[in-house]
Amino acid sequence: EALAGTGCGDAVKALAAVVRDKNDTACVRKRAAKALAGTGNGHAVKALATVVQDLGDELDLREVVAEALAGTGNGHAVKALAAVVRNKNDTVCVRKRAAEALAGTGNGHAVKALATVVQDLGDELDLREVVAEALAGTGCGDAVKALAAVVRDKNDTACVRKRAAKALAGTGN
Repeated sequence: EALAGTGCGDAVKALAAVVRDKNDTACVRKRAAKALAGTGNGHAVKALATVVQDLGDELDLREVVAEALAGTGNGHAVKALAAVVRNKNDTVCVRKRAAEALAGTGNGHAVKALATVVQDLGDELDLREVVAEALAGTGCGDAVKALAAVVRDKNDTACVRKRAAKALAGTGN
């Protein structure tokens, strides 16, 4: 955490290395990820965006990094989180948290990414439902268009379409 406060490029590299280091405890690695995100430093966000992909099957840590990224609202974070949502190798839980995190940023780029992701998810209905709800919370025009497309998509289950319709109604648009 002290390293993060310096904002120095070497500190960012060192913290990113800690997050990746499987010899460190999960607690230490999670704190390093949060510290990186807390710097607000563009290099730190880029490092976290790379780290979230490098973590592979370390799902708990990926979830923490995804949440840390979301807190930054940075464009690199948005791309990385959208990639997590699309990644079929991640658990549904990690992917849902990334979708919710994206929507929570309030970032226009995040909403556009989610609007694209909801279509990319195809037959992953549980996740489409979560993304639709996340989109609804933004109230953005791109979100409204994406939700309307889900409502019209006859390939979705009635439940997904109904939830998207309720979400759409809740946007106030």
